[in-house]
Amino acid sequence: MKIIIILLMALFISSQAYADMERLEKHELEDNRYRDLDLITYCVDGYKFIYINDFLTNPGRAIATSIVQFYIEKNGSAVPAKC
Repeated sequence: MKIIIILLMALFISSQAYADMERLEKHELEDNRYRDLDLITYCVDGYKFIYINDFLTNPGRAIATSIVQFYIEKNGSAVPAKC
């Protein structure tokens, strides 16, 4: 009985570990001649997220990365935007 419970819990936990993720669109923005921004919109489990990568142009390495969930206003309150 103990083994069955442990097996079921392991299956439940492992099934929740994977997310359905899809890249929607990508924009490359130039901040100035030393920095560039990549703005990528992702759909994760039906909700919209924005990924921003700020990197230096010359060495080509990232200096900041940010992931933010996209919200919209609905009936006077902020709710997560769906894809």
